[in-house]
Amino acid sequence: MTSSQTWRRLGWLFIYAAAMGLFEAICVIYLRRLLASPGAQAAALEVFDRTRIEAIREACTLAMILAVAWISGNNLRSRSASFFFIFGVWDVLYYAGLKWLADWP
Repeated sequence: MTSSQTWRRLGWLFIYAAAMGLFEAICVIYLRRLLASPGAQAAALEVFDRTRIEAIREACTLAMILAVAWISGNNLRSRSASFFFIFGVWDVLYYAGLKWLADWP
């Protein structure tokens, strides 16, 4: 793979990870407000249910990152590098999005 192809691939991975990080921050804001609002049907969920929902959300996030990393690489090394690149960008923008959009944490 040429250098320009590598940078192009990293650019697309960055766009995906950035969009995913901000999108997930927005989803978390909605979920927390929905689950915390009095009178909402979802507010009746027990702590166990909320924990399970969060665990499923996190598992889905990791599955999406893994899937995109897998299809973007040619071998285990490039797929692993893609996974960690996406995870890093996603993680930073997820928490930056939470801070920017909801001033949390």
